[in-house]
Amino acid sequence: MPASISHIEYWLDPTWSAPITISSGGTYTGNWASTSATTPAVTITTSAPVTIQNSNVKGPYQLIYTSNVGANLTVTNSKGYGQNPNVSGQVMPRFIYAYNVKSLTATNNYMEATAGIIMTGNYTGSQTATIENNYAFNIDGRLSDGVGGYSGTPTLSQLVQFIQLNNVLAMSSGTISWNKIVNVPNECRPEDSISVFESGGTSGNPLLIYDNYVQGGYPTVLGGTYTGTGITCGDGSANTPTTCAAYVSAYNNVVLNYANAGMAIYAGHDISMTNNHLYSCGYVGVNTPASNPNATGHILWNLYNETAGTVFFNNTATGNDIGWYSANYAVPSGDPTTRDYYYSPAYPAGVTGNTWHTGTQAEEQAESAWWYSQVSLNGINIGPNW
Repeated sequence: MPASISHIEYWLDPTWSAPITISSGGTYTGNWASTSATTPAVTITTSAPVTIQNSNVKGPYQLIYTSNVGANLTVTNSKGYGQNPNVSGQVMPRFIYAYNVKSLTATNNYMEATAGIIMTGNYTGSQTATIENNYAFNIDGRLSDGVGGYSGTPTLSQLVQFIQLNNVLAMSSGTISWNKIVNVPNECRPEDSISVFESGGTSGNPLLIYDNYVQGGYPTVLGGTYTGTGITCGDGSANTPTTCAAYVSAYNNVVLNYANAGMAIYAGHDISMTNNHLYSCGYVGVNTPASNPNATGHILWNLYNETAGTVFFNNTATGNDIGWYSANYAVPSGDPTTRDYYYSPAYPAGVTGNTWHTGTQAEEQAESAWWYSQVSLNGINIGPNW
């Protein structure tokens, strides 16, 4: 993996205020902390537009929460810090938990030791999502042991993500771009860092996932069972064309050193993976294997046996650079790219122009440097501006 973890320490210990409930629209700035494992630091109970900016939030429960139908929430230039809930079996808090919202915008934020962002529910109107220029450090699905630590059983965790869109269908506008996600082994437990679950855009306005950087994704304890994927472009078992993942375009993303899969389409239709950079050397440091035996860089797989041609169709993987090595897998002689891809059915239509590499630490480092150069070249600011 890249030689060092780049971690900007955003922590400043301000004067904290008690949790707040926002019941009217407007722009809010503050430093809100919860000490309760059942109380969010910020709760929004209005559908009027609310912007939280230049703020700090911390606590053991959801940091920013709304379940108000049709809520319009913007969180920008803010910082969130998750804390162990100290309730046995309870997971770390989400930075943003947005249920049944009409619009969610999260830009230039920093989140540390949280369960990331989720936009979910069954809101039936037109929805928009903009998730851009955020820095997430240690997306954590570990479960508290109730006494200041975490469950010692590697298989006990919740499936959490930097961002999951769950049942957010036919969005009129959706963008996930220029986000930096860094996960450190044995300090956290993400599943998919970016997850599109029974969600997507429209034929004229696909959900766009581009120029994101994902470094690291591991089980709770290295060597344990792990099913995470760096970027899942289509997932879910809804076997109908109107409720499955659909109309997603993912391009120019970098995924490095994920213990299972780099990038995948598991379900849905009209989903593309184009010009992405997926590399894993299979190790953490020099001698510690990070990868599952079946770790695979690039996947296009009708996992849920959705109806071909009606639900699962028109999915493509083109022009991607992939170097994926599994430290726990003996690559057959003369077949150095065996772990670079998995297609089922084998070699489906729309898989063209991909380039296969060995998967080395040097390749990981080069891809990391390339992404940072693109950030500089494009004048992108990642994280808060203060």
